[in-house]
Amino acid sequence: MTRTARAAATAALTALTAVVAVIATACGGNSISETGAISAGGEHSCGLRDDGVILCWGNNGMRQANAPAGSFSDVSAGYWHSCGLRENGAIECWGWNAEGQTNAPAGSFTAVSTGYHHSCGLHVTGAILCWGWNAEGQTDAPGDGFTAVSAGFDHSCGLRVNGAIECWGDNDDGEGDAQAGPFAAVSAGWSHTCAIRESDGAIECWGDNDYGQINAPSGRFDAISAGSYHSCGLRSNGEITCWGDNDYGKSTAPVSRFRAVSAGREHTCGLRNDGKFECWGDNHDRRSTPPTR
Repeated sequence: MTRTARAAATAALTALTAVVAVIATACGGNSISETGAISAGGEHSCGLRDDGVILCWGNNGMRQANAPAGSFSDVSAGYWHSCGLRENGAIECWGWNAEGQTNAPAGSFTAVSTGYHHSCGLHVTGAILCWGWNAEGQTDAPGDGFTAVSAGFDHSCGLRVNGAIECWGDNDDGEGDAQAGPFAAVSAGWSHTCAIRESDGAIECWGDNDYGQINAPSGRFDAISAGSYHSCGLRSNGEITCWGDNDYGKSTAPVSRFRAVSAGREHTCGLRNDGKFECWGDNHDRRSTPPTR
């Protein structure tokens, strides 16, 4: 999809979301820690409490914030849908399903990642399975031998056992041109991708750079998250550093200590060391206002 077409689609979706939000009132590149997780989506956010309960907040026009009851081990917020990983390895998704993005396949998985209108899961066998919108081939995952997966806007990336990154789907901006590894983590964003080098913890990004979203700062990082036109990394000392577009202040991370970070479309969320969720940036529909845990 070209940048012009992508911008037009975004504008149309934003307008439609505003209408949906009014109707609902009148009558959602995840980050997981040893305990808890946080995920900033398109217009909503989801967090995994230490007890395994998922809480979602923000726009709920497509019921993407209606997390099911029960215990989970991971959560990922997409644009208008969300998915969670049950403790038994099953994936459960909710929200908008026009492209089949919530029709998770049966099986046992170790990770889940939601993109724009598609989702991907890492099967216990090391194979990646994706479902939903496939206009750019973003659900055509290659083979097996993976340890991680990340679903972006209309491309997806996986981290192989040997530390190499393989991407598939749209590559209009070079977001699928993975750099040589080995890497320890990968995150697929709107039209760029970021990864953490295995050797020194440095972040390397590629793809669209209209807003400086691939100009990663130096230093050692433990986690990376590629958003729409910004990116964020979790430093080894627990500080979050973001770069790229800063509309709404989404790249201005608060001074605190975190254990997870997630960059969304126009907002960012982090999981603090004290277990509390904290978000910053655009707060329409209260997507940056986490509920009391």
